[in-house]
Amino acid sequence: MFSIELKREQTSRDETCFLCGGYIPVRPVEASLCHNDRELGIVCEHCIKRGEDEIPELLRQRAMRIREEAEQLMDKAGFLDLLSSEKINGPQWHEYCSFLNAIDRELEEKLNALFDSMQDEQP
Repeated sequence: MFSIELKREQTSRDETCFLCGGYIPVRPVEASLCHNDRELGIVCEHCIKRGEDEIPELLRQRAMRIREEAEQLMDKAGFLDLLSSEKINGPQWHEYCSFLNAIDRELEEKLNALFDSMQDEQP
C-alpha cells in the first residue's frame, strides 16, 4: 500500500519532490511517499495541497517529463559518442594556468589602483 507519511524534518538539504519534481526547501515537517515500510521519496507542499485525487495525474506528468529528459540525454549521449571520434585541439594545462594567472594579476593591479585612488582622496 502506498501512503504519504508526515514526520519531523529529517534532511538538512533541499530536495526535489518525488511526485512533481519540484523544489522542496528544508522545512520542519517532511512528507514522505512510502510503500509498505519503504520510503520512496519526499513530497512537496504543493502536491499535498492538490490532494490525493490528483496524485495519479501528477505522476503521469512527471513520468512524461522524465521520458522527455531521457530522450534529450540520449541525443546528447549520441552526440558525445560522435564527438569522441574527433580530435579536439585545446590548451595545455600550463597554458590554462598562465592565462588564469594573467587574469589574476590584471585584477590585482586594478584593485591596487582603486585602493591607491581611495587613499589619495582621504584628507
